[in-house]
Amino acid sequence: MGKVLRGRELLLQLRDGSDELLPEYEYQGVTIETRILTRAIKLYECALWKFLGNSIISRLEKTRGPLTQELICRALKKDTETGSGKWVDVAGLICPASVLNAELDEVESGEQANLTNANNFFRTLHENYYSYEWTWAYDVLEQFCGKRPDEFTAQEVIYMVEKWTGCVLAIDDMLYEDAKKEFALSKMAGFGADGDEEDKEKDFANVRGKFHTNDTVLAIVEHKRVKEALGKGIIERVEAGKNA
Repeated sequence: MGKVLRGRELLLQLRDGSDELLPEYEYQGVTIETRILTRAIKLYECALWKFLGNSIISRLEKTRGPLTQELICRALKKDTETGSGKWVDVAGLICPASVLNAELDEVESGEQANLTNANNFFRTLHENYYSYEWTWAYDVLEQFCGKRPDEFTAQEVIYMVEKWTGCVLAIDDMLYEDAKKEFALSKMAGFGADGDEEDKEKDFANVRGKFHTNDTVLAIVEHKRVKEALGKGIIERVEAGKNA
C-alpha cells in the first residue's frame, strides 16, 4: 500500500506540475498520454479507498447496534501506536518494520535465541496484525483526510463507506470485463478447428464452460453482492445511530 501512496503522489505531481492540462506528459524518458495518466490516478485511488474502507468497516463491524457518534469514535481509536511508518515483507508475511527490528535485536543479543521464542513472536504478530494494520491506516486516513479517524462524523463515515462500495464494485466490474474477454471469439482459436463458428463455440463451451456459469464469474458476482450488502448495512447502522 505504501507503493500505492507513492505512485498516486507521483502521478498527481506529474499532472499538477503544469499550468494547463497537456495531451501527454514526459517522465524519465517515458511518454504518458493524459487519458492513461487520469486512469492510473483513478486506479490508485480505487485501491487506496478499498484498503482504507476495508479497515474502517472491519473496525465498525466489531461493534453491535446503531452506530452512534460515540460508538464510531470509540471504534476508530487506535489500539496501539505499533504499526506506524514503514512495513516490510518477510517471505510473504508483512509486518511493521519496528516490530521486526526489535525482534532481530533480541535475537542478536541472545534474548530470543530459540525456536520457541521465535514461534511466540510470529504468533503474537499474527494475533495483533489487525491492530497494527489499523494504526497504519489511521495515520494514512489522517494524512489523506486532514482529520483523525476517531473524530470522523457520522456523515463522513457514510461518505467513506459509499466511496469504498463504489471502488470495490468498480474493481469487480473490471475483473468481470476481463473474464468476459476470455470468452470472446478471439480466445477460441484451436477449438472446433474442423467446423464453423457454431462448432467452435460449442467445443469451447464443452471445455471452458459458459460465461454466466463459470466459477470465477459467479465468484465475482457473489463478491459484488456481499460487499454491496455490507456497505449498505454499515450505512443503515450509522443512520440509525444518528437518530438514536
